[in-house]
Amino acid sequence: MKKAKGAAPSALSTSALDSTGGIDSANAASAKPPVAPTLNTPAGGQKSANAKAKAAQAMMMQSGSLGNMVGGNIESMSHAELVELYQELTQKCEQVGVLQEKLTGSLKRKSESYVRREVQYKSGISHLKETLEKTVLCRGGDEVSMPNIRNLHGQIMANVEEMQQRSKRIVEEHERDLLRQFRSKLLEIEDRMKRDMSKVDDVTGVPRAWLERTTKLSKEVDQHKEQAIRLDRINEVLSSNISKFRAQCKSQEEDREALVRQLVKIKKDNERLQREIEKLSSGDHLKAVPRPVVSGSGRLATGGGGGVVSTLR
Repeated sequence: MKKAKGAAPSALSTSALDSTGGIDSANAASAKPPVAPTLNTPAGGQKSANAKAKAAQAMMMQSGSLGNMVGGNIESMSHAELVELYQELTQKCEQVGVLQEKLTGSLKRKSESYVRREVQYKSGISHLKETLEKTVLCRGGDEVSMPNIRNLHGQIMANVEEMQQRSKRIVEEHERDLLRQFRSKLLEIEDRMKRDMSKVDDVTGVPRAWLERTTKLSKEVDQHKEQAIRLDRINEVLSSNISKFRAQCKSQEEDREALVRQLVKIKKDNERLQREIEKLSSGDHLKAVPRPVVSGSGRLATGGGGGVVSTLR
C-alpha cells in the first residue's frame, strides 16, 4: 500500500480515539492515522480527495486502530461518514482546548490571589513586630522596670514553690487520714464479724446486726469515694494554677531578657555618645583663645598679659 502524499499528523489523538470507542493503549501508541479530508474540498479535486480517503482507509485497516474504533466496519464507511467522524473529533478537541484555557485562567487567578495574600500577611507581620517593639520600648526606664521585674519574678517563683509544697502536704495528709480510717474500720468490721458469727439469731443464718452494719459501712465507703473525688478535683485545680503561674513566669522571663538586651544596647549607645562628647570637649581650648588686637603703636598684641607681641610690617 502506498501512503497518501502530504499527509500531516492526524487530529485523531490517542485520547480522542479512546473516548470514542475502544482503541487500546498499545495500538494507540503505534498507530499514526492520516488526516481525514475536510468539507471545503473543491469540486475539481473530488477524485484526489477520494483517493486520499481510500489511502487513509487502507492504512488504518493495516494498522487496525480505526477498525477497532468503529467496530470493524471501516470498509462500509463512506467519505461523508469519515468527514463527520473527523468533525466530531475536531469539535471534541476544541472543547478540550477551551477547557484547558479556562483551567489555565483559573490557575493564574489563584496564583495572583495567593501572591496578594502573601504580601498582605507579610505586611501584617511587620506591622505587628513594629507594634511589639514600640510596646516594649514604652514600658518605662530600665532603672525602674528591671528591679520590678526581678522582684515580681522572685515572688511568682516563691508562690509557685509554696503552692506545690502546700498541695503536696495536703494530699499526703488526706492519704494518711484515709488509710488510717480504712484500717480502723477494717479492724472494727473484723471484730464485729467474729462476734456476730457466734450469734446467729436469724432464720437464714445471717445476723441482722451484720446486715445493718454492712449497709452502714457501704454508706461510709460512698462518703469516702466522694471525698476522694473532691480531693482529685482540688488537685486538678491546683495543677492548673501551677501551669498558669509557670506560663506567667516564662512570659516574665522573656520580657526580662528583652529588657536586658535593650539595656545593653542603651549602654553601648551611651558609651559611644560619651566618647563623642569627650572628643568634642577636647577641642574647646581652641575656641577659648582670644582674637589678636592691633594696638595704637602699630604692634599686634594678644589678649591676656604676658603674650607674644609681633611687629606689623
